[in-house]
Amino acid sequence: MTDVAVQVVLLDDGPSLLEVAKVFRLMTGLGLWHAKQTVTAAPLVLLFERLKEAAARERAGYLRAAGASATVAAVDYKGSRLTSSPPGPRA
Repeated sequence: MTDVAVQVVLLDDGPSLLEVAKVFRLMTGLGLWHAKQTVTAAPLVLLFERLKEAAARERAGYLRAAGASATVAAVDYKGSRLTSSPPGPRA
């Protein structure tokens, strides 16, 4: 059975790095130093995966409110592996 889940990707930490790190810290339980290290790895940092859409949108909203640029993307998971279709023409 295929489940569709969503992930939250940090695109840019924005002008207020410390505020974004504090918000990420509150969501994850990480220490401030580890949260800051994760946030500064932007662009394109996968912060959360396999979330329900409402939870992902809520977390992305908190990050955006702190000044970050974050996106929510749907991902098609099959079992425990990420599946994707190869590019090319379909018959």
